[in-house]
Amino acid sequence: MIVLTKRVCKLYEEKLGIKHVQIISSNGKEAQQDVFHAHYHIVPRSREDGQNIRWKTYPELRIEYDAMLKELK
Repeated sequence: MIVLTKRVCKLYEEKLGIKHVQIISSNGKEAQQDVFHAHYHIVPRSREDGQNIRWKTYPELRIEYDAMLKELK
């Protein structure tokens, strides 16, 4: 899927002149997935497009995150 996503992004640039995209994949209802199969949204982006996807970080959870990473090794 990633190979095809990359190919579509390249077509956006070559055929449409779109150089900046955001690739979004949500997994699970709590992650705002609304179509329950694997897929990617390839969203053209520009500086003043009104979209602002920024994740809030929680420094107080750093120990918990580090413990999860350790479990994944």
